Amino acid sequence: MATIKAPFNFVPLSDKVFFPDWADQISHDVPFEDGVSGKIDITITAKTPIFVRNGHGQSEDKDERFSQTPDGKSFFIPATSIKGELRTLLEIMSFGKMKVDEDAKFAQREWDNKELYPIKDPTLQKTIKCGWLRECAEGNGYEILESADSPYRINHRRLDEYFCKLGKERIFANKFAASSNFNLNETVDNKYDPKTVTYKYHLLESEGIPFSKLDNLSFAKDEEYAVKYQENRVNIVQGIGDFQGQIVLTGQSSQWNRATNRKMGDGKFYEFVFNKEIVNRHPLSEQEFAHYKFIYKDAADWIYIKSNLKKGVPVFFRKSGKKIKDFGFALLYKLPYSNSPADLEQQRRGYREHNRYHDLDLAECIFGKIAHGKEDYSLRGRVFVSNFISEDAEKDDQYKLILNSPKASYYPYYIEQGGRNDKTTHYATYNDGRLAGWKRYIVRKNVWQHKMDNEKLDSTINPLKPNCTFNGSIRFHNLKPEELGALLSAITYFNDNNCFHQLGQGKPYGFGKVTYHIDNFDVRTNSNTTSAESKEYYIFRFEKLLENNNIHFTSDSSIIELFTLAHEEVDANDALYKYMIMDIDNPDNNEFVRAKKSCEFLQHFSALQKATYAPQSLLKKYEQEENDRLEKEKEERRKEEEQAALRKKMEEEDAKRRELDNLRSSPLADYLATFRLASIVAFAGKLKKRGSITNEDLTFIADKLNADIPTLKKSDQKTWRDYTKWKPIQETIGSDLAQALFEKLK
Repeated sequence: MATIKAPFNFVPLSDKVFFPDWADQISHDVPFEDGVSGKIDITITAKTPIFVRNGHGQSEDKDERFSQTPDGKSFFIPATSIKGELRTLLEIMSFGKMKVDEDAKFAQREWDNKELYPIKDPTLQKTIKCGWLRECAEGNGYEILESADSPYRINHRRLDEYFCKLGKERIFANKFAASSNFNLNETVDNKYDPKTVTYKYHLLESEGIPFSKLDNLSFAKDEEYAVKYQENRVNIVQGIGDFQGQIVLTGQSSQWNRATNRKMGDGKFYEFVFNKEIVNRHPLSEQEFAHYKFIYKDAADWIYIKSNLKKGVPVFFRKSGKKIKDFGFALLYKLPYSNSPADLEQQRRGYREHNRYHDLDLAECIFGKIAHGKEDYSLRGRVFVSNFISEDAEKDDQYKLILNSPKASYYPYYIEQGGRNDKTTHYATYNDGRLAGWKRYIVRKNVWQHKMDNEKLDSTINPLKPNCTFNGSIRFHNLKPEELGALLSAITYFNDNNCFHQLGQGKPYGFGKVTYHIDNFDVRTNSNTTSAESKEYYIFRFEKLLENNNIHFTSDSSIIELFTLAHEEVDANDALYKYMIMDIDNPDNNEFVRAKKSCEFLQHFSALQKATYAPQSLLKKYEQEENDRLEKEKEERRKEEEQAALRKKMEEEDAKRRELDNLRSSPLADYLATFRLASIVAFAGKLKKRGSITNEDLTFIADKLNADIPTLKKSDQKTWRDYTKWKPIQETIGSDLAQALFEKLK
């Protein structure tokens, strides 16, 4: 039976990342033509005990009570809990970006893996540089000051000799020699871990040796200890030495056995000395320092490091060319992986192919986003969730649970692995791997309890009994139909009543299994030409949107894994879905270590269960109706266009008739004045529009010709005075009238 197990699993990431093409058109003030607004009333029913920690407690410690209204009269689930759960589901269902902490970066110190941890090699250790990490003046970022030399070593014997000259005897030998009665595993003064550098500096301070006594000292080669392969051993000297340096203390992993004739395994006997001469300054970006902080913020010495950043904290580092490659505060420091989780997320093909790291996905379009960095921007959401209040909740028994989860640095869990069954021949890591996906907890039939009877490890919760209900609402404003369909898909699991949501704390133990039921669905459209549709129809529009973008929702492996995780219930005490044992003191009983040694990885939940559960497509049901509706709309538009064209033609004909009527009813002199004389043909056309011409009209026409002909070009004048060219006029008013008119010309 495999060692690896977990109360959670992952929905694998798809290479497809969907970005809506209307993202840049979103507005709270300018409505979408096809937009909808409204309200969804929902009842949440707890199927197992549920616990959502109270956020209104006055105590500095975590409140053990269920979330309550400020007056203490009602239990409620905060809007943020529900909104966060729905947003994550919508991100998965809409093939969106996975939100990861951009400051997160993991590091490792796997001694036995030369590929992952090469600096254990003594030869490579000689390439490690040293210096000081410090905050720049006026808080303007951080930098590393590079020492002129690689780090030197000085042993505890030499340090005790120096302390003796300061009036203190055997400070380090009394604590860190194996012959002493001091226990490195017992906390000192209920505060200090003797294995940390913080304790060492505290020890010297308590003995009257301040930090200033460790700085700006003269050092020279230690002739007794500087033997072959250990030439960097130095000692403190009076007067002028080989260089000025600072004694740098590091943690004490073990006590040392002997001061001379030392062999491998004799324990930690040396501290470091840094040459004070500075040869380079290496500025750090905000991201580099944020990663460093993330790696060490949980370390026992972080408080000491943070408090000394202004004056400078000793660091060890490697260089790549002229730049800092990585660094830490011990010689064999934790090596950061090449990629952060954010790096791996952005390496998905859907990002890389289109360079769309900052584009909005569907979840961001609906729920909004906060700007990260100067080049980014914020967007206010268009979905508003209320608190969900219970009127029938009853307190359940008190539980003690271990709520800590394995760190995401454990790559057999958090990095997608290749292999057969649960074994791989070569682990992928954050150096070269791919994120396992969205973390989801296994749905259990009931709850189970696991505690250590240790106040530091156990958390106490006071959940509510199963079957209690919570009521609230979700309002939405100016969503496109497809966006509303995505929101409804997240609420209803794509209109499937056989899947469960999970809320609150204790999900690894089966707490917080709930169902959502829509009690009322009120929709108003932005346009008078469209009407509100059913919930199912809007979900269809969401599926159709993805289908049009070559994403086949109901057959996609990521979606099937999500629905399998939400549908398949396991027994409360199923050993396959419990946490592994982490025994720091006994590696043989440490299941995390054993699983890694066996090259095991966490298989997909569907593979473990040997079952899958897929959502049912709505395309077939609604596509024909949609096609019929679109065809009907097309036919209606065609008829409207035909009627509009007919109306336009009739209006144009009416306009022409009115124009002719107006011409014919107006006095001839006025009519003649409306146009400029041109060719004989054009003039004949004007007379034709006027209608019948009489002998009485000839005088007015002759006056027009006698006035305009002299203004024409000479060639045109000649044409007008040649009666043989008057055939168009003869055909219009008759030969007799044409002859009479010609005779009236001057």
